[in-house]
Amino acid sequence: MRRNDEWTFRSDEETKGQGGFWTHNTFSNFQVSNLHKPVFYYSGVYGGYYTATYDLRSLNQYNYGIKCNFQLLPFLIKKHVPKFDLYLSGKFGGKTIKGNIVKGSKTKEYHSIGAGTAFYLFNHVGVFGEYEYGKLNNININIGLSVRFR
Repeated sequence: MRRNDEWTFRSDEETKGQGGFWTHNTFSNFQVSNLHKPVFYYSGVYGGYYTATYDLRSLNQYNYGIKCNFQLLPFLIKKHVPKFDLYLSGKFGGKTIKGNIVKGSKTKEYHSIGAGTAFYLFNHVGVFGEYEYGKLNNININIGLSVRFR
């Protein structure tokens, strides 16, 4: 790694019941990104898995693509705050859907924009929250664990 590199790994998982006929769904997501200085943006890859069941039918969805976070804090506060991140984000990728609800598999293009924040409780470990608006699932809220390496 170069001296100014900072790598971040983020993961979140959600399990919940839904209204209507869908009884259970699970979503796991990960992101690996690199902070580019002095431009103050992270870029990296993301991937995820989602499953839902209804009666005897099931649905599996795989998410993948690239993501970029643009850091806002350096423009709002001149002093460096190492424990706090505030950013705008964008995703571009795909979603592949498989299961006995659809015949074979279907792949669709996906993109979203959003905003997020992270707070590092320790030097390398913290929590994050993101709100995003996207093409296929409209509104998505992610909350999870963030680990960074400097």
